[in-house]
Amino acid sequence: NPLDVVKEHNTDTLRTYLAFMGPIELPKNWNPDGVAGVGRFLKRFEKLVEFIHNQSDTNITSIIHQTIKAVGEDMDNLKFNTAI
Repeated sequence: NPLDVVKEHNTDTLRTYLAFMGPIELPKNWNPDGVAGVGRFLKRFEKLVEFIHNQSDTNITSIIHQTIKAVGEDMDNLKFNTAI
């Protein structure tokens, strides 16, 4: 039940797990351990964003812009798993 997953983890974790499972057109197998793994991934990602936010290096800014472009292209092509 998705509501149980949201209560245990959160909505962002559930959504990210669903997107991370693979190409949208392919069938997927549910794995509760995978949801927990995505939750850990999101916590590490949040720490990374905080770290980057505190940096003033122009190289980091360039990498951020490249990443935004690549993720945007993946989203446009419904490749949510690679966007993540």
